[in-house]
Amino acid sequence: MPLEIKQGLFKLDITDYHAILGVPLDADPREIRLRYLKIAPKLHPDTCKVNHPQAKEQAGNILARLVNPAYEHLSKEKSRAEHQLLLSQKAKTIAAEGRRLTLASDTAKSLAKAGSKLEEIYHKLINALAMDQYRDLDTIPDKIAQISEINLVYLVFKETQKSQVRRQQGIPDSGILPKPTEISPEGETTQIPPKEKSEKVSPVEACLKRAQEYRESHKYKEAILELRDILQIEPNNSNCHAMLGLIYIEQNSPGLAKIHIAKAWQTDPNNPIVKEAKEALDQQNKEGKTQVKEQKAKSGLFSNLFGKKK
Repeated sequence: MPLEIKQGLFKLDITDYHAILGVPLDADPREIRLRYLKIAPKLHPDTCKVNHPQAKEQAGNILARLVNPAYEHLSKEKSRAEHQLLLSQKAKTIAAEGRRLTLASDTAKSLAKAGSKLEEIYHKLINALAMDQYRDLDTIPDKIAQISEINLVYLVFKETQKSQVRRQQGIPDSGILPKPTEISPEGETTQIPPKEKSEKVSPVEACLKRAQEYRESHKYKEAILELRDILQIEPNNSNCHAMLGLIYIEQNSPGLAKIHIAKAWQTDPNNPIVKEAKEALDQQNKEGKTQVKEQKAKSGLFSNLFGKKK
């Protein structure tokens, strides 16, 4: 049985760990662990209920090549957060470009028509498919593919909904207004138009770039959200802390600026961005002290003029 899957997120060269385990994209660590403990005995050669040696080998192969790596990835906080960020960035790109989706499964097509009930129907579909996902060894890849298609639709349409809300609030996404996501008619062979070959950029680098663009446009709220996403993956990222410090200085929040710049300086004092942030903070502190002295001088002047008894 071939284990290669070419639907949903797998089509985008993303290993869909959630689809492999049959858990929703918002599953918490406990839910992920319980699901793994339910699947593993069905596939382990010592505990699976199949008797044929070839079937046992097949089950063990699925456990070793798909299920165990998926659980290992999602059970670790850092790798899970990084994977979630990657999915989020991919969904933003597809939504912004208005790429056409060609869906093979009826379940994914039904989710694409869910509208305001997207969240509710998504979880119902995932739960329904997960119930017998590992009942028959031969249908496991197909079930994973169906779940991954559902995940793809959910991510893209969820991001489209978020973008529409931001547009209504007057907050465009990096100046790019997302186009409506289309579902292609049946029979088309291209699921998603191929992207031009380009140098791969990590999710963290992409977030930093967007945060800097938001900062230059004075969209500080959006920049801070991007940078907080990074800190969930890399709590000690010096570039991130330095940029947060600069933003808080520009927002006249010296207390928060001091915290993040101190963290950045402690981590990497030779980083040019960190140096820039440190100099900006020192300058702000210097100006603040000057203002305090001037205020005291004025206060003393008024005290001398009006403080004495006649």
